[in-house]
Amino acid sequence: MFELTQESLHEWEALCTQDQPPYCTAQCPLHVDAKGICAAVEQGNFNKGREILEKYMVLPRILSAVCEAPCRNKCRRGEKGDAVQLQLLEQACMTYGKKKSTGSRLAFLRKKEEKIAVVGAGMAGLCTAMELGSRGYQVTLFEKANGPGGRLLLLDEQVLPKEELEKDFKKLEQTGIKIECNSHVDSEKLKALCRQYNAVYLSQAVLDELKLDIQIDRTTLLTNIEKVFAGNTSLDETSFIGDASDGKKAAISIERYLQNASLTLKRELEGSYASKLFTRLDRIEPNKEIVPETIHYTEAEAKQEAARCIQCRCTECLDACAFLRNYKRYPKLYAREVFNNFTIVMGFHGANGMINSCSLCGQCKVLCPNGFDMGEICKVAREDMVTRGKMPPSTHDFALMDMAFSNGDDYFMVQHQPGKQESRYALFPGFQMGASLPDTVKAVYQDLSERLDGGVGLILGCCGAIADWAGNQPQLKQELEKIRTAWNQLGQPKMITLCPSCYMTFQQAGIPVVGITEILLQIGVPPQMMTQSGMLAVHDSCITRFDRTLQDAVRELARQAGYTIEELPYSREKTHCCGYGGLTSLVNREVDAETVKQCISQSDKDYLTYCVNCRDQFMKQGKTTHHILELLYGVQERPVADLSERRLNRQRLKYEMRTEIWGETIMMPEPKIKYEIADDVRWQMHDRMILETDIIQVLEHADATREMIFNKTKQVYFSSLRIGNVTFWVEFRKQDNVYQVIQAYSHRMSFEECDVNGAVL
Repeated sequence: MFELTQESLHEWEALCTQDQPPYCTAQCPLHVDAKGICAAVEQGNFNKGREILEKYMVLPRILSAVCEAPCRNKCRRGEKGDAVQLQLLEQACMTYGKKKSTGSRLAFLRKKEEKIAVVGAGMAGLCTAMELGSRGYQVTLFEKANGPGGRLLLLDEQVLPKEELEKDFKKLEQTGIKIECNSHVDSEKLKALCRQYNAVYLSQAVLDELKLDIQIDRTTLLTNIEKVFAGNTSLDETSFIGDASDGKKAAISIERYLQNASLTLKRELEGSYASKLFTRLDRIEPNKEIVPETIHYTEAEAKQEAARCIQCRCTECLDACAFLRNYKRYPKLYAREVFNNFTIVMGFHGANGMINSCSLCGQCKVLCPNGFDMGEICKVAREDMVTRGKMPPSTHDFALMDMAFSNGDDYFMVQHQPGKQESRYALFPGFQMGASLPDTVKAVYQDLSERLDGGVGLILGCCGAIADWAGNQPQLKQELEKIRTAWNQLGQPKMITLCPSCYMTFQQAGIPVVGITEILLQIGVPPQMMTQSGMLAVHDSCITRFDRTLQDAVRELARQAGYTIEELPYSREKTHCCGYGGLTSLVNREVDAETVKQCISQSDKDYLTYCVNCRDQFMKQGKTTHHILELLYGVQERPVADLSERRLNRQRLKYEMRTEIWGETIMMPEPKIKYEIADDVRWQMHDRMILETDIIQVLEHADATREMIFNKTKQVYFSSLRIGNVTFWVEFRKQDNVYQVIQAYSHRMSFEECDVNGAVL
């Protein structure tokens, strides 16, 4: 585990490449928003396309005509057909898009006092002048020829029509740039310019003519002569788009120079660079570029070509995770939000809900090209919140109380096999199997007791995974210590688990453990298994996403039972969480429902699971799902139980096993009152995490103390009782000495006793 620090935050943020530019944009020296242009043109919005282009190009007509298009070499569409013809799309934007009025903006542009001389009116000089002029600086452009343009004037008319050239040149005048043509600058003239102007820029062509020993910092274009900036970034080659980029670089450096700001700060991503963005191509169908009937695209042709853009982006984790999609952001932003939440000392912790809604399953780490693990960040944040007392008690209170019940007298149990004094093995069903499939637990224990040598003990309880998910490491340690004591009591046998979470918890705690499926592969399927047929889609448990042995064992046992297997798109190490992990199902019902929907929509086949939580989660939304042990042992499948029935199933399992297997004479305790709860009220209680035992305690208290209020209008009684951190209210009628429950409510809150100054006592 790591600590939440600024340093670790930056390390996490660097893993998420979602905000990295597309490959074409990174390769473009001007970083033109190619995705934005394609998206606009695809919709026929050439105005928007032109607006985007003019944001990045100060001379868009010229540059869209003469650009050498280095972006095409990095276009990912080129790996699935032909690269997008962005240059032709840019020209289409300038042809069909209407110019956004800039007259009013230029009229109110605040002119700055600083004067700048730009020597050389080729592409680099023109762009330097335009960049600085549009920022309000007083710019004079010196050119030895009788007009601006340089190499541009040598181009064929078909490449760069004269009228297009003239339209962009007019922008110089509109921006207030003065042009002095037929003005040759030699070394003496340069000295004069340095005296008259606050900064001077020399184009590479002028620099070559001067033949001065000038040293240039290629990162900033600053020379060893005070005030003078010169040259281009690359010594090896020149290009029109490269010159335009150098013009922009020079303008930035000159402005920083005039403002006494750092010339080198954050210059790493200027010019062309390699994007770290990940983009999946395996779902992209190849297609060819749209070839224009003439030199340029028609509007229809441009829209078709723009539609070929695959809009490069990394959505691997969002595509798979309902939790990440729910909050409509990317992991990089989540990490920052978690860190900000962590640093709050007093006040509202706004990210608590998000932090506690993650299932902690680790799927994002598997799918992310750089291994970004949102679950690890949320887990560390939860642990910190618990340690600092910032975790609201209501968040995981119910789950922790349920765990406490399972490791309390009503469920916890440690026994050697009847007639044995030693246990080579110990079955640990886990508290969820006892809650959902108690009959299956009994069948498994009886089978293993008969077919395994050396004695099979039994430990009923919870492994402590609930505390781990809740971020309560001291509680996890306490629960594991209780299990370890029971394990030592039985002579340190090998634990056989029915639950993947228990399996992983014991494995991480260093307790010898083996899964039930591995055992059954060794000793054979149960004798009572009935061979069946059909196809089942296997949903792998997220907690054991990397355990190939366990996954293969489940598949092999299903085949031995007569089934054929369908692999889901997200299976094995890529499997989805069912929504129960990390306690998501109890904390965020919306995320839980979407998570389950995503899981069960992968196939129309019936599902096979080896985690009972997955089984119950899917069945709640109507998906026919079988637990592997239900199939192998032929136990009649149970419907999904509500929270109260789950609690009762555990309690009943312990008593039934003690009487049926160990031959003890014991009776389950009965309520002191008679009561009735309708099915619709029971599921309402389930949604509100109110147990039948809670209702019984309230009613028994009301019956004994007569503390109840009668509502004459509704002809009902109300009574309440605080149990632990929860206050319960019950609305009921009483008829023939039977309490008829109508509704139930609860409020989870903890109180701390403080002195008059607010200090906790």
